Amino acid sequence: MSSTTKQQMRPRHCRHFYAIVALSCCALLPLMETAAGEEPEALGEEPKVQAEQTEPEQSASVQQGTVEPKKEAAAKPLPAPQGKEEKKQEEKTSTGTQTAATEPQKEVSKKNSNPDKQPYSGADSAVHFATAGNRLREQAARYREMNNQWQAIDPGPPLRAGHQDRRVMQLRKLLQLFGDYTGQPGPVSDTDDNPERFDAGVQLAVESYQRRHGMVVTGIADKATLRELERTPQELARLLELNAKRWDQLPDSPGQRYILVNVPDFQLQLIDRQRVVLSMKTVVGKSTKRTPEMTTKVVSVVFNPTWTV
Repeated sequence: MSSTTKQQMRPRHCRHFYAIVALSCCALLPLMETAAGEEPEALGEEPKVQAEQTEPEQSASVQQGTVEPKKEAAAKPLPAPQGKEEKKQEEKTSTGTQTAATEPQKEVSKKNSNPDKQPYSGADSAVHFATAGNRLREQAARYREMNNQWQAIDPGPPLRAGHQDRRVMQLRKLLQLFGDYTGQPGPVSDTDDNPERFDAGVQLAVESYQRRHGMVVTGIADKATLRELERTPQELARLLELNAKRWDQLPDSPGQRYILVNVPDFQLQLIDRQRVVLSMKTVVGKSTKRTPEMTTKVVSVVFNPTWTV
């Protein structure tokens, strides 16, 4: 062949080479799109979008004359598109179950979010300022009703466990009237039920009476306890009503954290959310120089203060 013919043939070979490369690239396009179309299924997207994207690509492959890649794409059946109504129903059911599961938790959280509406009522609970006055008046009315049944104990020495005397029977009746004596402890009662004997039931009643009146709990009816028992219910009712008026002068809600000093009891209490978290003895004035009653705010605390006479 001449050089002119070779030069004319080179462009034709080049054209065929470029056409083959272009056709091979077009043949690979549906395979790439098929592999890319499988990714939205893993992500949970709608398969309807995949079908819309693959339709123009398949038509382009037909125009180029590559039919086999189209068969591969058709060989993998696409899942049936899910209707919008079915998806809405599934969303409703899922949200319904979540709402039903979270409703009890919301009720519990509402109860726990209002600690003031559910005051603490444990063994170490503090006095409620808003109801203390009315409770004392109710107790005063109860004491006035039992005034006719009250009978003083005969004078004599202190009484303790094991003593047997007529005065023990009077002590038992008096403590039962005040509500401290509730019978013998334990499920089995004592066969030797002698009312004049100072048994375990009387001892527990004496301890309860001493604890209620702020006395040293010993379980022995000593001189201080017998002196306290000599007060008539009429006198006790008068003292309760007097203290009820004092409680009425205090604020109904002192706050969640405050300090209460009980002057007659020589006690200081730190209350946090109606619970006594700290209690200690305190020094108060004498009857000639009494400690004043006040309501104020604590701004500082002095540890180990100097004591100058």
